[in-house]
Parts: sequence; structure tokens; C-alpha cells
Amino acid sequence: MDRETYAPSLVATSQPRRVLQVDDAKSATPRGAVRTARAVLWLAATLPFIYSTAKTATAVAAGGGVGPLEILRGGGPVLLWATSLFLAPTVRRGFGVVEIALAAFSTVILMSVLIPGNPSPQGSLLKGVSMVFVLLSLARLARMYPSPKDALVGLSGFVHLILLAALVQVVLFRHTVYAVGAGTIDNLPRLNILVPQVSANPLALVAVAGILSCVLGVAPRRLPFNPVVRNALIALYVYLIILTRTRSALLVGLIVIVLALAVRAKRRPLSTLAIMAGLVLATVFVVPAVLPEVHSFIQRGQTAQGIDTLSGRTVVWDHAWRVWQENRVFGLGYYTGHRLGIEGLSETQSNIDNTWLETMVDVGLMGLIPLALFAASGLVRLVRSRDLAGDWKLWAVGTAVYALAISFVNPTIQTPGAGQVVLGFLLMVVLPQRSGPGAA
Repeated sequence: MDRETYAPSLVATSQPRRVLQVDDAKSATPRGAVRTARAVLWLAATLPFIYSTAKTATAVAAGGGVGPLEILRGGGPVLLWATSLFLAPTVRRGFGVVEIALAAFSTVILMSVLIPGNPSPQGSLLKGVSMVFVLLSLARLARMYPSPKDALVGLSGFVHLILLAALVQVVLFRHTVYAVGAGTIDNLPRLNILVPQVSANPLALVAVAGILSCVLGVAPRRLPFNPVVRNALIALYVYLIILTRTRSALLVGLIVIVLALAVRAKRRPLSTLAIMAGLVLATVFVVPAVLPEVHSFIQRGQTAQGIDTLSGRTVVWDHAWRVWQENRVFGLGYYTGHRLGIEGLSETQSNIDNTWLETMVDVGLMGLIPLALFAASGLVRLVRSRDLAGDWKLWAVGTAVYALAISFVNPTIQTPGAGQVVLGFLLMVVLPQRSGPGAA
């Protein structure tokens, strides 16, 4: 399958927006400086989860568990973001609803330190500063590429790098990365890689993005992407999902991939038909042979009660909902609100597996509204963009839709991690179009 050619264009839209799409200073900036700035921003986005150590709720309450590693992961994004400003100016500029909503959400996060009922203002401040500057780094990173398609090429590189790192760690440290985690309801091993530290559910999200990349034939420029390589990677990435035991990745991910192929079939029917034929053949010959393993994977050793409660999620959600009812407007404080303020959360569980309910507990309606507006407006802008086309746009929209779909049962954009990098980058990769007199 040949990759599609792409010619970026600036097309005026009917809605007036304030924007300067391309920074004139980019022509005078050495390419090496821009590339270095991008590398620094990628590091800033991944530093909070480059490596971490598990902390109990007691350790967080005792002062946030602040040590040298926490200071590095919390303050590092600030320094790296500032360093990127000195290295190179922004290549593309734009300002619209997405940016306003992001700024409002970031402000609420920082101000949540002042909430009287915050269980640990120190921990909330450290996590909040890290979160805000990761978002700022992602926003600037998306603008350091000359076009949305170039930015997506960079994001696909991040996706495949994480997945290849996971495969290497499975081979070298299988018993360490594939183990039973603390507080698991089913007492079964799951894949959680160490460097960068990506837990099972976010890793499955990245794997779905990688599989969709292989299916559509879009990938980093330096990665050989012939059919043999693509099919091999699909098999390996599916294997990673099985090791994570993330059922939503197979169920929802399969739906997204099928829908993406259906949309693609209108534009490239022959190649899409060949892909779907291959998937059908694989299903017919492979699934019956592994059906017992698939059943075991889906059941995950859980009782009917465990399955009905979504691995205990609904029990925690019930406690979280009651906590939010008492703190509807401002919440309890970013991060420490859900980590320390929910009675039904175990000592070792760091989130409540729901992006929106966790946001409500932490920063209330004041934070939920701008975050929802950011996600909705970013997705609409991505779908309506005329600067993206073909398989690259399909990959971006499909991945974003999947990430938003599973945000109701997993943490995503509300906390630093691989899932936030993927979804946040996609929501900010397209900038408002220039409009009015002189629009290109």
C-alpha cells in the first residue's frame, strides 16, 4: 500500500478567528534548532512518566511523597518548556476556542491549591504545575512542525517508539513488567512497562493507535513500512494488548478500526478490500484455535460480580460521585482530591478509571466544563480540518475517537501519561485557519 502524498493548504473558513498561521521567523531559524526544540518538548511531555515509584495514599498525605525524583518529574517540564523558547520560535501560530478552553482548565488546576478542603496542597501544587506545563509543552510541540501532517508523523514516531520499547522490555524483563500489580481485583499479571512507565490501560491505547497506523499504512519516515513489516507489527501489538489484559482495547479498538476501513473504502476500495480480506482470513483460521485463550482473556478470572462492576470500577465511581456531590463547584483539589478524598479508593490505587468523574472530584464543574470544551472543540477542529486529508487524517480522527471513547473507563487527558500525550497532541495538532483579507 503506497503512502498518500500530501500538499498542505490554508483554506479560509466561514467563522472569523484570530490567527497567524505561520510564523515569519521560521525562515530565519536553522532547522537544527527547531529539531532540538522539538526533542526538548517531547522530553518535557514524557518526563512526568519517564520513571516513577509507587506511593501509597499515606505517603501522598504526608507531604506528597516529594523527593528528588518527584521534583525532577514535576519541575522538569517547566525548565524544558522554557528552554525550548530560547532554542527556536514557534513555527505555526493560532488561537481559538481550543486554546481558550485549555488555558481555563490549566488556570483552574493551579488555583485548586487554594481550595480550603484540599487534602494536600503541596502534593496538588507539584502535580498541578507538572500537568500544566506538560499541556503547554504539547501545545507548543504541535506548533513546532510546519504542517499538521508533519506533526502527525512525529506523533506516530512516539507511538511506535513506546510500543517497540514495550516489546524489548517484554523480551528482556518479562517477569518484571508482566506481573500481578498491587490491589488488582483478579490477581492476574498485566503488562506495565518501566521506562517510560506506562501502565496497562494507557499502553493498550497506544497499541490501538499503533495497529491503526499499520492498517492504514501511515508511519514515521524512518520506519520501513512494507506489508511484511506492517503485518508483523500488527501481530506484535495485538500480543501487547493481550498482555495488558485490556478488554476495551480489543472491543472498542476493533470497532474503530472497522469504521476507519469503511470510511477508507470509499476512497481506496481495492486496497481496503485486500486489508479486510486479510482480517477475515485471520479471524477464520486463527480465532478458532485460540478461542479458549480469548475466553480466558475476556473473563480475566473474574466472578460475575467482578465483570458486572467493570473490575470494581462502579464501586469506586459510586464513592466518587458521593464525594463530588458535596464539592460540586470547585472539587477537592487537583490530584490529591481523588487520591486522598475518596473513601472507596485503595491505598495503592492512583486513579478512579474515569477521566470525567476524576476531574469532577478534583476540580469540580469549574474544571470539568473547560476540559470538556477543550476535548469537544479539539475533535471538531480535527474532523473539519482541510489541512489534513487521506489516511493521515483518518488515523488522527480514529485514534482521537478511540481515546475519547475509553476516557469514560480509563484515565486519559486529565493526568500526565502516554494517553494524555497522544490525545492531547491530536486535539491541538490543527490550528485555526486564517480568515479575512489576505488569507492564503
